[in-house]
Amino acid sequence: MKIGIVILATNSYFVLGVRFITKFMQYYKGKANITFYFFSNGDPKSYVPFSNVVWINTQHESWVEATNSKFKSIVSLVDKDEEYLYYFDADTSINKDFTEEWFIGDLVGGEHYCNRYEGRKPYDRNPISK
Repeated sequence: MKIGIVILATNSYFVLGVRFITKFMQYYKGKANITFYFFSNGDPKSYVPFSNVVWINTQHESWVEATNSKFKSIVSLVDKDEEYLYYFDADTSINKDFTEEWFIGDLVGGEHYCNRYEGRKPYDRNPISK
């Protein structure tokens, strides 16, 4: 099974993107062939000891521009030879062992950490939101 992971990590998010890849590979216990597509203005290859990272040189003036180009970046990979293609925020934190079964499916989503952070109101305050 071939899985592509898209990371958008320009400017100050570069360090978070490198951290994500490192933590992902530390805790990943599955058997799928994982390729990281790293959209960034810096080459991560000297920071991560993995050969499965494809750097796509990308420039953004601000986080707003990066956010607005997220889907364009993902769609640019449609022709890649991947069975699954997933986007993860660069600041996603993984802290326990997992396999690809954790995120394989037709419709996959994650809950923002702030929704469970004690003492803070969640970002989405609509009581009927799912």
